[in-house]
Amino acid sequence: EYGEAEPTFPLVALIVSGGHTDLQLSDGHGQYRRLGRTRDDAAGEAFDKVARLLGLGFPGGPAIEREAASGDPKRFNFPRAWLEPDSWDFSFSGLKTAVRHQVRDLGIDPDNASPEERRAKLPVADLAASFQAAVVDVLATRAARAAHTFGASRLALGGGVAANRTLLRTIEERAQLAVLCPPPRLCTDNAAMIAAAGYFRLCPSPRSSADKSLFGTSRSRPNFDQQIGLEGRSRHGDFSAAPLGTRRKRKGLRVSMAAFLGKSVTRSSADCDSWRKPACRPNF
Repeated sequence: EYGEAEPTFPLVALIVSGGHTDLQLSDGHGQYRRLGRTRDDAAGEAFDKVARLLGLGFPGGPAIEREAASGDPKRFNFPRAWLEPDSWDFSFSGLKTAVRHQVRDLGIDPDNASPEERRAKLPVADLAASFQAAVVDVLATRAARAAHTFGASRLALGGGVAANRTLLRTIEERAQLAVLCPPPRLCTDNAAMIAAAGYFRLCPSPRSSADKSLFGTSRSRPNFDQQIGLEGRSRHGDFSAAPLGTRRKRKGLRVSMAAFLGKSVTRSSADCDSWRKPACRPNF
């Protein structure tokens, strides 16, 4: 649908969300080395907290991006935490505190003012634009510098904050490299992300061209009854005699795994008679 080819390696990946701000170097699927991470607040966490200070609600990322589109990013000179010269880490707690102090200096109680009062009395668009500029400046600069330092052929951007198109454009401009980034609707947690991660986890060896599609028809469908030890059995014996709810759950397990992974999960010989044996469980 998006016309993206398979990624080429090495690549530098910037993962930015409400819980993570990580910079990773990857030499292949499943081969990662962390270069840096946040030392305090994650970028998405900072967006949420600043949005609350400005009376914009939750989630903060989309609301701040909307307001920033009509604001002046140079009105407030918020700090950038560059840390040590040889560090790839991030820090956003000082930036969040600076916005809080600015809100207070503009005459708004950062703890007790209502959202309506904040939106009415604060220059929300300018504050949002200045805050976003500070976050994007650090993230884009770090990612672009890492890509060139480690000879990456391209960059990858993921996580909820990757939905911010200002961040994507700035990274592209500074790195002068192709940036792999999902569309906004797929930046947050979703089944496609988990399925892709599971696919590469389960088949680490090189794949033929006919085997590259997750839903390819060139491979026969795996027999999940046999492969995970559900062939006609329940925990207590005959599968057909198990309670209806148990049968439905196990059927759902087989269908879900086959649909999303499309790949064998065999861990040992096919004569295992119970998926409760560790050797017969798929290694996720």
